[in-house]
Amino acid sequence: MSLEQIWGLDDRGRTAWTVKGADHGVVFSVQGPTPKTIAAVDGPRLYVAGQAMPTTANLNLHSTVLGAGLADGKDASVATLDTPPNGGAMFLPGIRDGRAYVAVMQGEATRPTGYGIWALDLASRKTAWFHGGEPLLENFALPPGGDGLLIGDTGHLTGLDAKGAEAWKQSVQSLAVGAVGRYAVVVDTSGTLTVLDPATGNKVWSLPGVEGAALRGGAVAADPDGSVLYALLRDGDGRHSLAALDSASGMKRWTALLPPEDAKSTVVRARLLYADKTVYRMDSGAVLWAFDPADGTPRWKYTGMEGTDPVNLAWAAGDGRLCVSDTAGTTVAALHANGA
Repeated sequence: MSLEQIWGLDDRGRTAWTVKGADHGVVFSVQGPTPKTIAAVDGPRLYVAGQAMPTTANLNLHSTVLGAGLADGKDASVATLDTPPNGGAMFLPGIRDGRAYVAVMQGEATRPTGYGIWALDLASRKTAWFHGGEPLLENFALPPGGDGLLIGDTGHLTGLDAKGAEAWKQSVQSLAVGAVGRYAVVVDTSGTLTVLDPATGNKVWSLPGVEGAALRGGAVAADPDGSVLYALLRDGDGRHSLAALDSASGMKRWTALLPPEDAKSTVVRARLLYADKTVYRMDSGAVLWAFDPADGTPRWKYTGMEGTDPVNLAWAAGDGRLCVSDTAGTTVAALHANGA
């Protein structure tokens, strides 16, 4: 799917500004079979990953990151990765300390030879480093409290150091990879959540009976300082509980039994966010829930997206708002943190 422009909406949902990719020689698109995040915010600017538009002289795609002012869409600039040969950006896992980390396809778009991570210095718009040669990239964790990062596929977890070199590698069948404070988190196919030291790969603690992430991610959420981790636990009777875990020890601070989901819902998967002293959950029927992070008490639920395929729903929270977008249509819903 190719995206032609970026839309900036005001507090009432009206179009405040747009940035057309064609005006800057780029196409905003995400490659691969599952939905991926292609944008991130750093300070006053928005950054979106994409590809340079092919020309008659060069039909190959090249990964790009377009930056623009978050308030008005102005002062747009583009950084391009033209070596090694690459088939364009797949997703933008995150930004940390002035660097954007972009997952890219190596080789030609129609004949990929591998996958890699592009570390882009946003101030200079120059490549800090490139790590390539991965057979597949599905999951990514960027612990905010350190220099390393973690990449994963269905067979392996790999820890990279601050220069993009491989620090360690493990054989793990992962459903989700995340970051909580200074730790990395992985949920494997058996439903075991393991917290790791991202620098060494050493296990800090683990807990069985945890739901993996939905295709849009979000297996775990955490409070701002990373001291508390929130996860979805499987109960023996087919129900689920929301749990608050101490990120350093794995000790359960509390568990709260969740309301049963509609019998028509598809397979339950975790989809969690934390913002504005609220834990948000999207269930498998696309119902949005807000919980008190102190004890898991439900505060409110929103059913405006109910019946929509959750795979098509992107969401973000912060600054007192929860925003949800149907990527298969044109619907965007913005809710106050109190549910209004």
